[in-house]
Amino acid sequence: MQDPSSHTDLAADTCDGTATQLDPSTTIDAALCDLLQSVMHFSDDDFDSEWFDLSDTEVEGLVVQLLQHLTGTLNGKQLSGCLLMLRTEAAPEDPLD
Repeated sequence: MQDPSSHTDLAADTCDGTATQLDPSTTIDAALCDLLQSVMHFSDDDFDSEWFDLSDTEVEGLVVQLLQHLTGTLNGKQLSGCLLMLRTEAAPEDPLD
């Protein structure tokens, strides 16, 4: 079990409007860049970014809508599955294997 005092309160530091300076997260920045790239180059039977010739503003709007949808539909099952995946990936390998 993790020590509760070992985590940072990222949401309190970034979302309540009182933070004067935010510590950048390269991991979050990279994930957002990946999402932007995915939207900019997305193509399947229902949507083709190249055919739509998306503007930067449209790409930004689509990414914002996707993030808002994720925020609005977030549930414990998703979070627990993601946390399990993170903890499984972060677990040190057993030297006896």
